[in-house]
Amino acid sequence: MTPSRIRLSRRPGWTMPPQSRSVARPHRWGNRYSVGPVFSAAEAVSLHRQDVEERLNGPYAARMAEELEQLRGWNLGCWCALCPDHQAGKPFSAACAACAPCHADTLGELANAPLTCEAVHA
Repeated sequence: MTPSRIRLSRRPGWTMPPQSRSVARPHRWGNRYSVGPVFSAAEAVSLHRQDVEERLNGPYAARMAEELEQLRGWNLGCWCALCPDHQAGKPFSAACAACAPCHADTLGELANAPLTCEAVHA
């Protein structure tokens, strides 16, 4: 199964699919930038990406990388709209202009990026 962004729902009977985690507010990974009069969806996602990347390069980078690694391989759920073609989930590797911008895409891309090996010096 390819990790994907899913849309959370309050519809009666809906349950979180297996191998899925919510990254919506108020959870640890929720986007602190709200879409509304101050930020557009694209701006909120861009600011969130900037925050995550700064933390990945800051003094606690190792801890942040470990926490992000815990999202690897999981579907990530948020409230942002998906287009009709991606109602069952949008793979993080897919670019779709019809789906609303979402910070879950940022987290999914970073968490599922190819692993790199550090050179070992003897």
